[in-house]
Amino acid sequence: MEHQNRSNSVTQSSSDDECLSATTDHREEYQEPESSFSASLKPPDKLTWQVIMATVFSTLGCMNFGYALGWSAQSIDNIKDDPDMPNFSDTQNSWISSILTIGAILGTFIGADLSDRLGRQQTLIATAIVAVGGWIVVCLANSFVLVAVGRFVVGMSIGMVNTSSPPYIAEITPPNYRGVTGGQFQNGVNGGIFICLLIAPYLPWRTLSVLGLIFPSLMGVGLMFMRESPVWLLSKGHIDKYDKSSRFFAGSTHVFYTNIAPSFSESQSQQGPTESVSVRWRKLLRNPQTYKPLLLCMFMALAFQLSAVTVITFYNVTIFSNAGLSSSKANMSSQILGAFQLIIGVAGSVLSTTWRRKPHFLTSSYLTSSGLCLIAISFLVKEKWYDSSIMDWVVIGSFVFTISIFAFGAGTITWAYVGELLPAEGTGLVVGAASFANWFVSFFLAFYYDQMQKAMEDYGVFFFYAAAHFLCTCCLVWLPETKGMSLAEIQSSFKSRRRRHRNKRNPHSQQFFAHDVED
Repeated sequence: MEHQNRSNSVTQSSSDDECLSATTDHREEYQEPESSFSASLKPPDKLTWQVIMATVFSTLGCMNFGYALGWSAQSIDNIKDDPDMPNFSDTQNSWISSILTIGAILGTFIGADLSDRLGRQQTLIATAIVAVGGWIVVCLANSFVLVAVGRFVVGMSIGMVNTSSPPYIAEITPPNYRGVTGGQFQNGVNGGIFICLLIAPYLPWRTLSVLGLIFPSLMGVGLMFMRESPVWLLSKGHIDKYDKSSRFFAGSTHVFYTNIAPSFSESQSQQGPTESVSVRWRKLLRNPQTYKPLLLCMFMALAFQLSAVTVITFYNVTIFSNAGLSSSKANMSSQILGAFQLIIGVAGSVLSTTWRRKPHFLTSSYLTSSGLCLIAISFLVKEKWYDSSIMDWVVIGSFVFTISIFAFGAGTITWAYVGELLPAEGTGLVVGAASFANWFVSFFLAFYYDQMQKAMEDYGVFFFYAAAHFLCTCCLVWLPETKGMSLAEIQSSFKSRRRRHRNKRNPHSQQFFAHDVED
């Protein structure tokens, strides 16, 4: 009996050892793929032509944005010389300029919703169709109402591209190159402004409007040959399309693994019933990974507009004329301004690959506030004490300095930063809120510029801009440094301390997108 019990004990011990060994082997088998997976998910060493072309086609939508802004500065005066058009009052001219921003406000809500539901690529294609429709209405207009309607529709397309282009570019680009590709958003705007300012003095306003059809048409056709954002496809559970899109944008430089798909599908199946929009948004706004980027993006949008760049673009010829410059000098100054804005912006986006994002942005912003003070002082001296041709060039130089400093840093980096800070969940909420803040302030400043100028004089207006921009920039000292970081790492920086501590103890709880893990 004792021998039999000893034999059973040995057998049971042997069985336990086998079970323990099997469990250990199973654990090793489970951990090995994840280790292999996360170790081999490296971004491409260089930009592929697919990413470059997708960025170029998205940037064409931004050029349409800039072209529409430049149109306001030149065509309003040209319409007065058209015998087929009635004479517009000053109030109607203000509406033609500023109604673009009202359309953009509505476009941000439409674009944010479509970007989440249809995808970034499809939203950009829809944006192109809307823009083409708006320019056609402007081309055929023979009254104030039709011009305003066409400008409103073009403004809607601008709001839509504002909410879909930054996340699309950020989600298809490797971390080390997001500064370059993300900066092309503002460079596209600057390019559109410069092209319009360059050709507008020599063309009738209708011909200028017909040329506005080129940029959205090329964008819509080009994006049809691109793919949807891999990040958006994965977030919607389209695993097969995600894999094809990842391989398309990575080219032959990178091997993508699809063994993330089962874990993603499992996490999707564990989700509860579909929540209402209000309940989902309340949960998102309580999440630090949503409300922190939301606040930062809104303050960046406010700082962008309080730099006065949009007002200067809308009214540069009027501003220079009010400063006492002749018509030829005013047109030449606006072209010089556009050229510097474009060249310096391109240089700033290229250098963003070597410079850290946060100091680059903040230094440029603080210097922009100083430049706005310089503009105000030059106006004050010219109007009160020393009005001469030398002061004309001082005024022009102060504008060139301010716009160049802004374009070199904050102007180029702002929307690249927004694209990087967007959370995996609630992208539409954050980018929509930031774009709404951007365009609401833009409308207010553009529409009431004439009233502000009459009440405060030019120097008072720019002193106001300098103070407001400085205070807004001071609220952005909490921006995280994002250069070289994956989107997952950027989002982790917004977690509460308790959640970060939990993730350190359980490293497998973090989810990584295939294109977004760095060396």
